[in-house]
Amino acid sequence: MEDFNKNKNYQANSQNSWEELSEIDPNLERQKEIEQIKNKISKLEQQDKEIQAQIQEALKLTREANSEEMGDVHSYGNFLDRADYEIERLSEQSYNLSVEISGLEFKLSKLEEN
Repeated sequence: MEDFNKNKNYQANSQNSWEELSEIDPNLERQKEIEQIKNKISKLEQQDKEIQAQIQEALKLTREANSEEMGDVHSYGNFLDRADYEIERLSEQSYNLSVEISGLEFKLSKLEEN
């Protein structure tokens, strides 16, 4: 609990320091925003990598699926339908992340220009 309070105080002090410094120098506020955007982009890119790995795994399972091993054609068809749905869902998530990343990169480029 003590560590939590120390961390909370550190975060509050850190935030106060940024606010105090940004009042002195407006460039620090812009720099802080740039840093936050870069961190957000990094997190989103990591999420996209994880999604791409899941897509690759689903594609691999689909390629390796064998109707004879599954017992009947209906089970095989259901498996392929579920795999297609999952790949489509993951692809949509990846697309949405790409759009968000592009927007943040545009915002970042505008901030860095100034």
